[in-house]
Amino acid sequence: MKHASHSPASMLTIHFETFDITPKLLENDKRLRAFWFYWLETARRYDGFKALAKDDIRPESFKGYLEYLTLTEVVNDGADFRYRIYGTGIAKHFGRDMTGALVSDLPPVSAEFQLYFYQQALRKRQPVYMITEGHPNIQVDMWARLCLPVTTSGDRVEMLLNLALPTRLRGTPAQYL
Repeated sequence: MKHASHSPASMLTIHFETFDITPKLLENDKRLRAFWFYWLETARRYDGFKALAKDDIRPESFKGYLEYLTLTEVVNDGADFRYRIYGTGIAKHFGRDMTGALVSDLPPVSAEFQLYFYQQALRKRQPVYMITEGHPNIQVDMWARLCLPVTTSGDRVEMLLNLALPTRLRGTPAQYL
């Protein structure tokens, strides 16, 4: 567990980071709780790790927060990640849709942080939860992020399903978009 620090790869502050996720930790947001319970009910045990099977991911399971989901594909063993799905709610706050783009295509500070975040989940092969500040050029001041490993083969993590919820905004959307 980590509190109020900078990630090694980013200038964005990580206010909280943990792999020890409990329902109590997520009690303040019903969307985070629902996403976590989806994991608990759907994830399968594989050889040495637990992950969602890609074929088990159903959009109807994420009613009320689908627009804040991303599905990233691992590229070059985690050196980068490609956004297969980039939620419309995230795109609205960020100012563009990143579907099909690489994480490394983001502005440098955001790319460095996102790579760090996704690499943590990939390396540990388990969910990771973080509360982080937003990039200074966007409306979101604070994000709550829960990232879940996904497998297509059953022998390694090839994708990550991420819920990124804005928890505190600064200014009005027109100032940032």
